[in-house]
Amino acid sequence: ENFESRTSVKPAFSLYIRTQDVGGVQMSAPTIGAPAILTSRTQLGTLGTLATVQTSFKLVQGKRGVDYYREGDHVAVHPRTSKALAAYFAAHFDIKLSDNLFIVPLNERDTYKGTIDPAIPNPVTIEYLFTSVLDINAEPSCDLLSVLSHYVEEEECRKELENLAQDEARRIEWIQDSGVRICSIFDHFPTLSALHRESDISMDLL
Repeated sequence: ENFESRTSVKPAFSLYIRTQDVGGVQMSAPTIGAPAILTSRTQLGTLGTLATVQTSFKLVQGKRGVDYYREGDHVAVHPRTSKALAAYFAAHFDIKLSDNLFIVPLNERDTYKGTIDPAIPNPVTIEYLFTSVLDINAEPSCDLLSVLSHYVEEEECRKELENLAQDEARRIEWIQDSGVRICSIFDHFPTLSALHRESDISMDLL
């Protein structure tokens, strides 16, 4: 994006802190950061001379006198999905944004419980899941396409999904030509949607 010098914008970004790493290991830092919301973003100078952006965050659950963030900390910022797009996506699973989803491990052993991302509230509303947790604007991966092929009833569509999943060059070309994202996958394979099928596999598919 191009911003004029000293121009401020307020996109809907959020910052969430994980208490465990991707392997489920508890963080060893003396203080775990607090959730924060990006309140402003200002372009300093011009992109031709100084590509620096000043950002301001508001701590949601912060306490005065506590050092939540320090120099050298690394953060990941993800854009929220619009509520309208999330509602459109949710409709294909025959669910509403106001519905609550409870994530339950299929096995009580710790190895199974550890696969549930601790950064996801449990239970979680569909609205929060599709706007702030899952990146439904991402490109469909080979793994995702492979899994989806098991839910397509038509043989032709199933083979197309399998071919895309197995041929990386073809998958990239398909994405570039169609602009497909996870949120629009149902437009390309309509029978995946709960709106176009009789069998109720919505939760399995989700």
